[in-house]
Amino acid sequence: MRNDYAYWCAEEALLRIREWFTDDPDWEIEVAVALLRDAAAVVPEIRELVAPVLHEDAALIDAEIEIRWLRDRLAEPVNPGLIKIWGEEHEAENRRKVEAALVAQIDRVAKTEAKTARGRAVKAALGFVA
Repeated sequence: MRNDYAYWCAEEALLRIREWFTDDPDWEIEVAVALLRDAAAVVPEIRELVAPVLHEDAALIDAEIEIRWLRDRLAEPVNPGLIKIWGEEHEAENRRKVEAALVAQIDRVAKTEAKTARGRAVKAALGFVA
């Protein structure tokens, strides 16, 4: 688990658990999500902050955040200082990884059915007809 505090995130603080969307999350992840569900039942005000985990369209919300971040990384010029330290091939490999992650997230959005108006809005904002 980690808090994403960054300008590319729609909210100032959203809780994301990317591992929750893997095919078989670890039991620790399942426990964390269960705790969040219980906490949101007691304190409904946190529901929006944990929407990338608990919302009916959490997978789409989480993917939108990730896509925004990946696009931001691709828009940044390569730091010449990093090339000097790590080498051109290392930085090129990092870029290929970011590009592959972006393709995977876009594919995730394409394959995930929107269940709510919010999910349809996410898909529409990313260019998919919901």
